[in-house]
Amino acid sequence: MAACLAGALPVAAQDGDATPTNQLHYPLNPTLAGMLDSAKRAQKAGEWKQAATLYRNVLDEDHAKETAGYQLAFVDSKRTPGARAARRRFKGITQLAIEGLRGLPPEGKRAFRAAYDYRAQAEFERAAQADDPLRAMALCYELYPIATSAPRILETMAERSLEEGRMDRAKRLLERLLEHHADELEEPLWVQEKLLLCAIGAGDAAAVRELAESLGAAQQVGAGQPADAGPQVILGGALLPVAELVARALEVQAVRNGQRNGEAPSLAQPRGDAANRASYDQPVSLGAARFRPLRFARPQLQSGSANSDMKIYMPSRPTNPARHEGVVSKGNLFLALSDRLVAYDLASGESAPPIRPVVQAYNDPNPKVLFSASLYQDVVVTSLVQNVLKDQAFRGIPIKVQIPIRKLVAFDTARWRWLWSHDQVLRGTK
Repeated sequence: MAACLAGALPVAAQDGDATPTNQLHYPLNPTLAGMLDSAKRAQKAGEWKQAATLYRNVLDEDHAKETAGYQLAFVDSKRTPGARAARRRFKGITQLAIEGLRGLPPEGKRAFRAAYDYRAQAEFERAAQADDPLRAMALCYELYPIATSAPRILETMAERSLEEGRMDRAKRLLERLLEHHADELEEPLWVQEKLLLCAIGAGDAAAVRELAESLGAAQQVGAGQPADAGPQVILGGALLPVAELVARALEVQAVRNGQRNGEAPSLAQPRGDAANRASYDQPVSLGAARFRPLRFARPQLQSGSANSDMKIYMPSRPTNPARHEGVVSKGNLFLALSDRLVAYDLASGESAPPIRPVVQAYNDPNPKVLFSASLYQDVVVTSLVQNVLKDQAFRGIPIKVQIPIRKLVAFDTARWRWLWSHDQVLRGTK
């Protein structure tokens, strides 16, 4: 990100300019940069408690709700005249504070933990029970990156990512755990075993072979084994040949690519129908489109629901296309409305447990607006109204039409909770 920002700035007119010509477009915060400099001076002077407090204050300020996301600071805060490259390099303030905390000697880390360990543990326990635990725990780790509970935070995030099948995220978290907290782990080999599981689940055969052979050497599995047995590794308490684990990874990769013998591809493929105007290796027959919106003789979704606050608006003309297109997951039908997501049990037809609204209430009366959702791996993604613009003006001409602004949201149907919302993730952006 810093490289992109640095490349976006125009070159100064003279090499001797003390500062770049335009800084207003970037979230630079000289106040927090000054606090970082003060923390570095306290660190050099051996004032560990003051340095830890200053770094923590910087993290709190950069995560304050009134700020629009992460802020930046110059890598070279003094901006030496003539050093153009150094003046135009930026880094996130949170990242600078985390690097400063990690650079503290053992005495400094002990001072930090004496002051903030209790708070870090309490925040970690609350984050583990949050609606979006991974995001909450990531924020907790950013605020307390050298606390005693920091390794446990990363390991818990990795384990939950493994449970959800997010192998790449789990791999990154475990690698970060080994990079920054290897000397704090009671059993580093357990982390390597989890990395091996990530590689198998991701179908990365080369990584599986490398990790398995390295782990087997660390476990000293070869001692007492026949010479022709081949490399082996202990995984989950069982002694397994490395070749078998590599075969499992190749099988996962084949299933994902749709190359497994006797099985259909797991992804949708183009239809072999030239008149259907789909992807096809023969000339396409031109003509009128063969598809049109299905029109019903009467509305299929009645608004007279027992739950009166569910705003399912029906068009006045029954010949309009179906306004709500549902998706099915885990035995439930999910319908996206203008301001919320509702679910029905397919077996009984009754309403499923209510889903907590994440945006303001809004009823879109425009019958031409259709509501739909997408489903991927038990996650429903749709768009909900985040804000409604009123009393706008264009070139001095007032506009009284209400303009709804929509943001994407994702709901986990397996765990029955929201995964993320762009209303929160992208708050303060355009």
